[in-house]
Amino acid sequence: MKEYEWFRTADRKPTEAECGPNGRIIVWHDFNGAMVANTHQLDDNRFMRWWMPYPEAPKGADPVKLDELKGPGGHK
Repeated sequence: MKEYEWFRTADRKPTEAECGPNGRIIVWHDFNGAMVANTHQLDDNRFMRWWMPYPEAPKGADPVKLDELKGPGGHK
């Protein structure tokens, strides 16, 4: 199992290699706890003070494509 480390947002920002799809990372929000966010949100939200790299997908996982989730009217 790969271990991930928390980084202070004030100390450094994530690199592209540490991000998941669409720039996703895991953040620690002062009021909401752990959550998924995009890297651009780090500069816009002062309550996201810690982040960690987005985890790798489990072996054998087949990511669902957004188009497959949409039904009539764009919703499922």
